[in-house]
Amino acid sequence: MKVENYLRQVFQERLKQLRLNSDAVSIEFEIPRDTRFGDLATNFVMVLAQKLKQNPRQLAGALLENLELDHAFVASVNMAGPGFINFKLSQTYLQKQLNEILQQGAENFGKSTFGKNKKVQIEFVSANPTGPLNVVSARAASVGDTMINIFNRVGFTAKSEYYVNDAGRQVRLLGASVSSRYCELLHVEEAFPEEGYHGDYVYDIARQIIEKYGDKFLALEQDRRVEELKNISLSMILSEQQKVLEDFGVHFDKFFRESQLRAGSTEKEVLDTLTRRGFIYESEGALWFKASEFGDEKDRVLVTQTGEPTYFFIDIAYHKNKFDRGFEAVIDLLGPDHHGYIPRMKAAL
Repeated sequence: MKVENYLRQVFQERLKQLRLNSDAVSIEFEIPRDTRFGDLATNFVMVLAQKLKQNPRQLAGALLENLELDHAFVASVNMAGPGFINFKLSQTYLQKQLNEILQQGAENFGKSTFGKNKKVQIEFVSANPTGPLNVVSARAASVGDTMINIFNRVGFTAKSEYYVNDAGRQVRLLGASVSSRYCELLHVEEAFPEEGYHGDYVYDIARQIIEKYGDKFLALEQDRRVEELKNISLSMILSEQQKVLEDFGVHFDKFFRESQLRAGSTEKEVLDTLTRRGFIYESEGALWFKASEFGDEKDRVLVTQTGEPTYFFIDIAYHKNKFDRGFEAVIDLLGPDHHGYIPRMKAAL
């Protein structure tokens, strides 16, 4: 028997002894954030006390008075704060659990059919293909890959996805940056772009291009050269990112490119749907989404005055694409600087 089930039975019986309705509250347990409080904790006494209009500490004291617990499960119990009840599990119980884990083996422990093969997509890392991965990406890779393993272990059909935003202003800046360094290394002057990428890796990419292709791109017009070098650079950076992730032990089921999304009709479908439902308006030459009607702090631009779609608009289209592919649930593992994205994305979906 699991310790939670044992304790649930104990307290249900104790409530009956005190002539209290054991069905009036659900007795649930959680692992305390601070292990000094024990291995398990419950707040059901505080919930019940509120319903009964009683003092939670007094009620907890009455429940614990002369309470005898089986040491095969629990080593100690105590009350804390406004009425929490904390438990320390016995070594006997913990050793028994370890033995069961060893008997089941790595292939079987923790497996269940809870997920009922529900299709879930988890997108994580999704770093810009404009430079090397960093420690934030390592954290996301660790957490995301662990989530994939857990979801699949408990019966979901979970797929990992890495979104490659290989279209738009940032990748154009990458192409222009590499082009400038390429020309510089070949002793040809070309202005470095404002807000370009200054890292040493840009020189490294330019050197590798020269080693493979020589000076052949100097013969091209600048715009054409930037486009060609952008595509080569993207391929090199993405290949390196994939290698780093594989070396880190993280495999992705799919690398989904923004350029693939932009080539389809999803953006138009999103705009048509939101317009038809009355959530789009025009102001100052731009198209806006009424995000504030769904709890966001303000409305959001979808298409700028220049006709350029915003990252937010592309993200809406990308999430529509996820569901169009048959996923029943999608999970985004966001970076620490993207928390503000949550309300607006929820509003759009």
